[in-house]
Amino acid sequence: FGKNVHSLVYVSPLIHQGFLEESTHFNWQINTSVHYVIPNTKNFVGIELNKEINGGVFSMTVRPQVKVKLNSQLALGFVTGIPVNKNNEGYSSFLRLIYEL
Repeated sequence: FGKNVHSLVYVSPLIHQGFLEESTHFNWQINTSVHYVIPNTKNFVGIELNKEINGGVFSMTVRPQVKVKLNSQLALGFVTGIPVNKNNEGYSSFLRLIYEL
């Protein structure tokens, strides 16, 4: 979407093989993201939508995020997680230490 807006879509099956019971379940993860890279920097702000279909039930976590470049090879990523319809999951957050070659 131009020079400063980047997007990503990936879809992945989740295959659960039971250890004690001999059953296999297929679920799906569908993740999309859009990030805006601040001009003349390697910093960005963006949002990632982590979606899962588990037994026909749809759930989603919204993950706003920021990447701040510290030097030519190191960056910090700040990510929060906001569950949309996951009743058994609370808010979350984490930091990413990013090493770039």
